[in-house]
Amino acid sequence: MPPKSKTARKAPQPAQPAPKGKPTPKGPQPAPAAAPKTLRIPITNVCDGSDYSAQILVGSQQVAANVILDTGSSTLAVTPALYNAAADTNVKATKLAQLVLYGTGGWIGPVVNTSMVLGNAANNVTLKNSPVAITDFQAAGNFGGSIDGIMGLAYYALNDAYKFKTPTYPWPFASGSYKTELQQFMHLVKLQKIPTVEVPPYFNELEGHHLTMNKFAFYTLRSWVNMATTNNSAIARDPLNNGVFVLGGGERETDLYSGSFVHVDVLHDVYYNTNLISVQVDGCPVVKAAPLQPQYKTQAYSNSIIDSGTSALFPAYDVFQSIMKSLESLNPSSSA
Repeated sequence: MPPKSKTARKAPQPAQPAPKGKPTPKGPQPAPAAAPKTLRIPITNVCDGSDYSAQILVGSQQVAANVILDTGSSTLAVTPALYNAAADTNVKATKLAQLVLYGTGGWIGPVVNTSMVLGNAANNVTLKNSPVAITDFQAAGNFGGSIDGIMGLAYYALNDAYKFKTPTYPWPFASGSYKTELQQFMHLVKLQKIPTVEVPPYFNELEGHHLTMNKFAFYTLRSWVNMATTNNSAIARDPLNNGVFVLGGGERETDLYSGSFVHVDVLHDVYYNTNLISVQVDGCPVVKAAPLQPQYKTQAYSNSIIDSGTSALFPAYDVFQSIMKSLESLNPSSSA
């Protein structure tokens, strides 16, 4: 289930004939709104070494940024090493700044508005005034490999920003290392009681402008990079290391899957919170997963989430234990 949009939409209605007795309007009429698009975006796990990324074109110069597609966050952000806002004739400063902390790493920086293009020359979606953060201060190793940023695909609740009284680009505050900047920034927002506001996530912006439908899908073959050769070009071309991000679609891409769709409820609109019922190692019995403990319900909401921004599994202790016992039953020598 993709992020919610804050704008309600009605299904397109068929055109109705003009009422009898009233003249048909003359002169040029507004063009009908274009139908929402479905895009197939090539993705790869090679840029980061694990997480899947896609390219998006940023600003008037249409700089190609490799951004991680992350259902575990909601912010669109690019690094200043790639995107030079001073050279972007479309850029507009805002009074917003964001501080985003991930499970590993984080960053601080201003929010600007500029143009964004996703897709290819023949089929793309364009936003002329989209919010994007510039990660001026980053934790060490925050974006590895040839990754230039991140595209969060989760909900509004994960995409808030601090609203200052003056523009935040160019960065107006004292600068230092990430650790120093983090401490100073947190002290500043607490001292001045800087309010927070919600920033529309990129996917919500697309859906809100009727550019795409409120859905997306991933087609992937593995998480970690397949290293069948030492040739970097061959690794990048390996089909196992490539996939497709279907923007605005999924069910109709029948060449990418077989069988029927299985529907899983999303239980909360913070993350893609789900209810993990059981786990099973192939060749072993099904083991039930314990429900979320009551003391964590106000923070975690459910016993599992779906997060495309990580290539690892982080199971609860009971789930981890059941997986290990199943693996040991298949290979008793592994427990020695």
